Amino acid sequence: MSTNYTENFDLCQWEPTDPVLRTDFNADNAKIEAALADIEDRMCEYDTLMAVATILGQTNNALDALEERVAALENA
Repeated sequence: MSTNYTENFDLCQWEPTDPVLRTDFNADNAKIEAALADIEDRMCEYDTLMAVATILGQTNNALDALEERVAALENA
């Protein structure tokens, strides 16, 4: 088992004298998979929020235009 690990994700950092174990690679791959899945989930959430923000902006613009038309009709 490797005795050195990366700072951020605790992945194995191999020394020339370390025995190479399949379980170490599998553990590292599981950490990488989980981190990538988290990034993908966050990107989906971001895309959804951006779509909602776009719709809200369009709705706000339509309401502003409607308010202007109502005000114009009331002043006519």
